[in-house]
Amino acid sequence: SSQDAKDATSKKLKSMLEEERQVHTKALKTQQNDIRGITTERNSLTQQVAALQSSYDAKDATHKTLQSTLEGERLVHTKALKTLQNDIRGTMMENDALTRRAE
Repeated sequence: SSQDAKDATSKKLKSMLEEERQVHTKALKTQQNDIRGITTERNSLTQQVAALQSSYDAKDATHKTLQSTLEGERLVHTKALKTLQNDIRGTMMENDALTRRAE
């Protein structure tokens, strides 16, 4: 009968809709799992970047401190060298003067 055909069509359509719903539900769960994985990876990378930045900042501060210390030491040694050169010149002039007197 016509009603039986309508019922069979309705049952078939409901079955097809249920299959589609299950396919979409499975796809949605897969996408949610992917999003969770990507979020976890992003968080991990963010932490790694923060750790690297912190390490870089510490090394940069150490480098700047060492540069400053070396510059200070260079200035001290430059001043000491000039003093030594002046002392040598003075000693040589005294030696020349004494040599002239001895002649």
